Amino acid sequence: MSSVASKRESLAKTFTYFLADSTLTGVIALVVTRRASEAVSIAMGVQVTEIALYYFHERVWEKFRRRSPERARTPQNDERPPTRDR
Repeated sequence: MSSVASKRESLAKTFTYFLADSTLTGVIALVVTRRASEAVSIAMGVQVTEIALYYFHERVWEKFRRRSPERARTPQNDERPPTRDR
C-alpha cells in the first residue's frame, strides 16, 4: 500500500471512528447532564482532541509496521523487483 493510500485510509478510519465515538459520548453526556446543549458541548470537546490523538496513533503504528523486521524480509515488501536466476 502506498504512503498516500495509507494516509487516506487512516483519515477515513479516523472520521468513521469520530462519528461513532461522538454519538456514544453525546448519549452518555446527555444521560449524565440531562441537557442537550451541555451534552453536545462535552461530546464535541472530547472529539476534537480524540480525533487528532487517533490519527497520530494510527500513523505511529504505520511507521512501526513498515520498520518491522518480519516485513522487511518478505519478497512482497521489497521495493526492488525480484531478480530471476538463470
